Amino acid sequence: MANQEEGIDDYTEDGTVDLKGNPILRSKRGGWKACSFVVVYEVFERMAYYGIQSNLIIYLTEKLHQGTVTASNNVTNWIGAIWLTPILGAYIADAHLGRYPTFIISSSIYFTGMVILTLSVSIPSLKPPPCLDPNLNNCKKASTLQLAVFYGALYTLALGTGGTKPNISTIGADQFDDFHPKEKKQKLSFFNWWMFSIFFGTFFANTVLVWLQDNIGWTLGYALPTLGLAISIGIFLSGTPFYRHKVPTGSPFVKMAQVIIAAMRKWKVPIPHDLNELYELDLEVYEKKGKYRIDPTPSLSVVLYDWYFVKIIQKWTKNPRGITLLQRMGIGMIFHIILMSTASLIERHRLSVAREYGVVENGGQVPLSIFILLPQFVLMGIADAFLEVAKIEFFYDQAPENMKSLGTSYAMTTLGVGSFLSSFLLSTVSNITKRNGHHGWILNNLNDSHLDYYYAFFAMLSFVNFICFLFISKYYVYKAEVSDSIHARCVLEEVNVKFQEFVNAEMAEVITHPISYLGLGESGAPFNSNFLVMDRAFKEGWCGMAVLARDYIMGNEEEGIDDYTEDGSVDLKGNPVRRSKRGGWRACAFVVVYEVFERMAYYGIQSNLIIYLSKKLHQGTVTASNNVTNWVGTVTLTPVLGAYIADAHLGRYWTFIIASIIYLGGMFMLTLSVSIPMLKPPTCLDSNPNNCKKPSTLQVAVFFGALYTLALGTGGTKPNISTIGADQFDDFEPKEKKQKISFFNWWMFSIFFGIFFANTVLVWLQDNIGWTLGYALPTLGLAISIGIFLAGTPFYRHKMPTGSPFVEMAQVIFVAMRNRKAPLPHDPNDLYELDSQVYEKKGVYRIYPTPTLRFLSKASVKTGSSSTTSPWKLCSVTKVEETKQMVRMLPIWVATFVPSIVLAQINTLFIKQGTTLQRGIGNFEIPPASLSAFVTLTMLISVVLYDWYFVKIIQKWTKNPRGITLLQRMGIGMIFHIIVMFVAFLTERHRLSVAKEQGLVKSGGQVPLSIFILLPQFIFMGIADAFMEVAKIDFFYDQAPENMKSLGSSYNMTTVAVGGFLSSFLLSTVSNITKRNGHGWILNNLNDSHLDYYYAFLALLSFVNLICFLFISKYYVYRAEVSDSIYVLTEELKGANNGVAPPNHE
Repeated sequence: MANQEEGIDDYTEDGTVDLKGNPILRSKRGGWKACSFVVVYEVFERMAYYGIQSNLIIYLTEKLHQGTVTASNNVTNWIGAIWLTPILGAYIADAHLGRYPTFIISSSIYFTGMVILTLSVSIPSLKPPPCLDPNLNNCKKASTLQLAVFYGALYTLALGTGGTKPNISTIGADQFDDFHPKEKKQKLSFFNWWMFSIFFGTFFANTVLVWLQDNIGWTLGYALPTLGLAISIGIFLSGTPFYRHKVPTGSPFVKMAQVIIAAMRKWKVPIPHDLNELYELDLEVYEKKGKYRIDPTPSLSVVLYDWYFVKIIQKWTKNPRGITLLQRMGIGMIFHIILMSTASLIERHRLSVAREYGVVENGGQVPLSIFILLPQFVLMGIADAFLEVAKIEFFYDQAPENMKSLGTSYAMTTLGVGSFLSSFLLSTVSNITKRNGHHGWILNNLNDSHLDYYYAFFAMLSFVNFICFLFISKYYVYKAEVSDSIHARCVLEEVNVKFQEFVNAEMAEVITHPISYLGLGESGAPFNSNFLVMDRAFKEGWCGMAVLARDYIMGNEEEGIDDYTEDGSVDLKGNPVRRSKRGGWRACAFVVVYEVFERMAYYGIQSNLIIYLSKKLHQGTVTASNNVTNWVGTVTLTPVLGAYIADAHLGRYWTFIIASIIYLGGMFMLTLSVSIPMLKPPTCLDSNPNNCKKPSTLQVAVFFGALYTLALGTGGTKPNISTIGADQFDDFEPKEKKQKISFFNWWMFSIFFGIFFANTVLVWLQDNIGWTLGYALPTLGLAISIGIFLAGTPFYRHKMPTGSPFVEMAQVIFVAMRNRKAPLPHDPNDLYELDSQVYEKKGVYRIYPTPTLRFLSKASVKTGSSSTTSPWKLCSVTKVEETKQMVRMLPIWVATFVPSIVLAQINTLFIKQGTTLQRGIGNFEIPPASLSAFVTLTMLISVVLYDWYFVKIIQKWTKNPRGITLLQRMGIGMIFHIIVMFVAFLTERHRLSVAKEQGLVKSGGQVPLSIFILLPQFIFMGIADAFMEVAKIDFFYDQAPENMKSLGSSYNMTTVAVGGFLSSFLLSTVSNITKRNGHGWILNNLNDSHLDYYYAFLALLSFVNLICFLFISKYYVYRAEVSDSIYVLTEELKGANNGVAPPNHE
């Protein structure tokens, strides 16, 4: 922007506003100064969340006396729910409340769930009595009330996360104006730093909180995450004055439905040869809505990744991200394969030692250090650095502008689906392997199980998934960036002008006083005036003037004129923001730091949850596992709701704030539930949970009520915090655009810092001090993270909610179906489109028609029955294209289910394996859940290496700013998933052999193997995550339309949710099927199980999924970047004036 120092026209241009809907100055809001609150919030929020999740399977087995399969499925189901709820959160944000209000509401639900959960682990009557019997079947089971309270809290938490997860990241991303080169560059790095903050929080949860839960008590172990959530919400709220917001633009689902229905109705209508004949609104329509019009298209690990890999690979790829988001996902998938293969090998060794020392039958501790599990955790950390970051960024980036929350929810639902699939696989494998008298793979006595087979199965499943991912990625077409579309505008207008006609006083008057000269009145906000200038110029055939106007407004940035962001970001009052005052890394830093503490809080709960369920609630292996995965699934499903609320109604910021309150409430309740004796069953030392007293109905209700309150809260935080972080970068500012590419790496880095702490300190505290302290610290961490996020409020940029993306998509599909017989016009200009002023008012961008998914284009065909402009009878081209983009991501979304299933094993069976091994180092005993810290650590290292070296090196060949594409990165992650499960298979096979040699099969005693034999599978999982999880986050954010970023982010979370539920389903199904004819694969006694078979099954499943992914990727068309088109336009104009014909873009 010219003359920036003088402060003229410093308004953002991406449609962002303040909370009152006023345009904002980029120098006052957004950028890193605002994003830093989001980042810091995420640190504490992740600390709170993982303070629950990381050790959840331990709580389910040791406290709720659940069996291995049950506890694992409960964990994965909960995780699946957590990662599915962001769909709802994204819908509410995108369609109704907007991201900010949705986040705020969801935070309150989240916090409520945490509070209830804390109560459920604290009050003795809300949990079954302690049981020391290694056979959980001999322990008293939790009563209906106890389970109701506990799971009620868990799923309340999951519901809260549904509004926070898809909106917090979207709010972060909204702080960057895609039309400002500097902010656009910063936005590229946002998701890396976002993940960095997540891992900060997760690290704390997986270390301190898990330790507190294991050693001090569940009350403190859950109270701290609850406090952490409260802090995170406070931090987020403190940054309110600095945030930019996006106005809700309506339900993206309705828009997509409208496009699809309209396309189906007009399925016989031929597509016009001239894309200008397709219906499109006037540019002013989009600008008024704060949208962008999209042009047609033809179809520590985090730190290292961001600092070295990206820079090195950029030299070859010329991609600002180093490699594409899909390439990064692929790399993460490769590490997942390596991870599970390593885990299989380690478990195989552990089982052999268990047999050798005769601890198979009694399920005794295997004389092996817990650090043998380190490799698999390290690999998981590396994998997450690739896959998780890319996944978040992909679903955000590829979602339409007014569907960002929905796009973000895509990433989250993958985790949810993965958790549910993990539960399904765990149960299925456990049941199948027990049939006909066969020895089950997954028993409560892990020494008598065959987790090595189960891990090998996952390695194979990851490999298959990787192949599928590669195929899918090959055909994926990336979404065009909004800031690129000006080029297409000129080409489509086919203007032949003479530059000398524009270089006159009249043109200068247009450029310097566009509103008054063009007769636009006051309808166009200052930050959108340049859009109006260019649109008017195009209409009048002044293509050269439009370019010169753009050059004038954008070109002389150093002089300080027009410092406003151009991506529609605003402050909380809806005012345009200056990039020099808001957004960028100064704002994103708050988001990243938030994520550290938030992940610490969350994984402080999740990491050791299965232990609490089994030891404190006396649940069996399958029950506890399923409870964990179901809860995790819920946590990752609720972001769909959070993304919806953010994108459609409240905006990301307010949705995040509200969800944080709910989140913190859930954490607090959870802390109380593990602290109050009456809220948990009596202690039981019997190794068989069936012999222990089960928790009462009240105890279950309080505990799970708190858990699901927490899940509800995360539904509003998860999809929005990463989006908020990414929003702090303006894709139209080259520097910020480059920074945004690294954001998702640092985002994952922050996540894993929090996870690492949760998986080490918090898990140890839970196992050795007590669950009270172990849960209290995550609660405290969450409270801190909220406070940090709030502290960054004055610096945040926000994106205005643009309405429900679900409704918009539904409208598109409905109208397309109605028009299925209508022929498509030869001229795209004949398709229906709104006037530019409409988009201008909403702060969104107009999108031009694309040849992909032509059936949906029929929703824009003008027919006799669609003479009215009812959205249920006729849809604009922009709405159709937004729906197309969200639909195009669905095959990729489905392909990430299996990696989420593999990921779910970290919180369930991997940890249960660790309980069967020797964990002592001198007088210090390592909590099994602490091995998850090696996933985090490896992931951190992998992301740093990826960003600093890999990207820079590979860029020399690929010319891709990301080094490799996001789908390629996902594919690599899937390969590592196969390796992870194969290693896990081999490790479990060895563990079982040792258990058999030592006579520990029936007793379920500890196998004389160090817990560190499991390390390879954790290390490989970390490597896989560095590719898969990072790429997944990046992909679903990046590929989501601009106004559906939260929804796109929720895509990422819902994959985790679906994976969690599928994990529960598989676990239960396998467990039941294998029990039919005798010995099952997954029993409470893991020494008598066959987890090795189950891991082998997952490895095979991963392999099949990889094949499918490869096929899908082959046809995926990436979204074109809008912010790049002005530069292409300029080059073509130069060529046209030199007698060179512009290329045919038809």
